Amino acid sequence: MIQPGIVVGSVQGCCAGTLRSVGEWHALVPRSAIMEAYIPVACSFHDELEHLAMRRTRCRFRLADDDAVDAEGVIADIITSGGAEYVVLEGSKRRIRLDHIEAIQQLA
Repeated sequence: MIQPGIVVGSVQGCCAGTLRSVGEWHALVPRSAIMEAYIPVACSFHDELEHLAMRRTRCRFRLADDDAVDAEGVIADIITSGGAEYVVLEGSKRRIRLDHIEAIQQLA
């Protein structure tokens, strides 16, 4: 079980072993019309997102971008669009690309 205030996951790579630099910052979606290639996330990280969405857990997302502020909310859906996966936050049209999430913290 995930405890409040604990970072529950971070982007480390996908099931096939593709690694991503955690220290490198990226941006929120939407960006410019030209997007960098999507880097699949670890299956375990995707499972954590699904678990948090199913339990309607309010979370803070630490994003990898020089300009971006952290996002906060409840995951309404996890979608695929244009070859990339996104978290959609409840009550907004904000989409966060999964490979732009550096870590997630469960809020009480």
